[in-house]
Amino acid sequence: ANALSWFANPKALESEIIQTAKTFTPSLTQREIQTYTKPILKRAQAAAEGKKYLWEGKEVDPRYAFRSETLRQWLGNELIVPELWPELRALAPKDVIHERKRERDKTRNRVTEGRYQKNREDFLNTADNRREEALRLREEGLTWKEVGERLGLLEGAAKKLGYRAQKKKRNPEPKGSRKRSPHGRDTREPPQATLRGDI
Repeated sequence: ANALSWFANPKALESEIIQTAKTFTPSLTQREIQTYTKPILKRAQAAAEGKKYLWEGKEVDPRYAFRSETLRQWLGNELIVPELWPELRALAPKDVIHERKRERDKTRNRVTEGRYQKNREDFLNTADNRREEALRLREEGLTWKEVGERLGLLEGAAKKLGYRAQKKKRNPEPKGSRKRSPHGRDTREPPQATLRGDI
């Protein structure tokens, strides 16, 4: 009944449920079927009207949505046999699903997908701008907490940006002098974890 609520027309749902129930559970009377499936019919009607239910702080479809793991447990290995795995998506075993994902990821080109749009120079320029902005706001009299709120950062992260900006102003690096490891990382020593509040 719940599966039908996601696919059948709400106006025809009750008759579809009764017909299906009589086929697979002939021992149930029509009244029993209607009693057992009344909540499902009510939720399907709410979905058809565009209503949403609040669930864990989020608006969701009123119809019942089972987790894949729950369905796998209910159906069991007797029904989800290995011969069916290639044709199944959510109901295939977890390790099969994960292996499929690994195979798909091997063929993905994240640059083509637009996942990595910034090169290293663009990233550093953006990072420099954020450091300078943090220091500028601090020099205007804002607290580090207020600086963080302006930049969308935690107080500690904002303080680190300001520390690095001030350090760079005191000891500017010639362009191209920054050393990098073979992995492309900055090899300079990180700043001290304890920062003074008088930056």
